[in-house]
Amino acid sequence: MRAADLKQNDHIFLQGRPCKVEEIAGRETVHVTGHDIFTGRRHEGEFPSTQDVEAFNIIRKEYELVNINDGMLNLMTRDGVEKDMMVPRGDLGKIIEDGFNTGLDLTITVISVGDEEAVVGCR
Repeated sequence: MRAADLKQNDHIFLQGRPCKVEEIAGRETVHVTGHDIFTGRRHEGEFPSTQDVEAFNIIRKEYELVNINDGMLNLMTRDGVEKDMMVPRGDLGKIIEDGFNTGLDLTITVISVGDEEAVVGCR
């Protein structure tokens, strides 16, 4: 994707991190501001308008929560593929733990880009 063709909410790498584009300014030189989809940190970059920027696709998968043990979520797909991930910090981790402890059947949403992944939701 050319820098001149970027739009808000596109997903590109800024400073080597996967970011969601928040702001775009400029014509000959395109100044881009985005937020890291995993950490929320702000990143910026400048590109000549004709330069290609590296875009990416987010892979979103859903897992059933099987157990929580020693700070790890034991997850399983409907096809029986198992995955262990750390309980996320903050409000989301508390919501997951509270729901599990009250006996709710929870579906956990995980996003990934390359080798990096994170729990981003539950229902």
